[in-house]
Amino acid sequence: MSVAEREVRVRTFVDEVWNKRNYEVAGHLYAESYTNGFGTGPAARVEPIRKYHETFPDLRMEIEDLHFEGEKVVREWVGADKLGLFIQLGVVDDPWPK
Repeated sequence: MSVAEREVRVRTFVDEVWNKRNYEVAGHLYAESYTNGFGTGPAARVEPIRKYHETFPDLRMEIEDLHFEGEKVVREWVGADKLGLFIQLGVVDDPWPK
């Protein structure tokens, strides 16, 4: 698979699965042999994303950059404001009280 084809797959995954919640698209992007802690196949890739969406319904991912080396792809993306989340949950005190 060419770099261009891999880039399309990564961008499709982020746009369709993460941002548009079109979970069935993962079936076209992940093999049945894909395995993680949630199980095997495309559904195993989608399950943790569903859980993120249940907890954070407004969650969106934006790709900043993609890097390709051999068969590996590194994705730089805009992540969550974890400090803000921890403050809201009371895990840490707000360092900037109002």
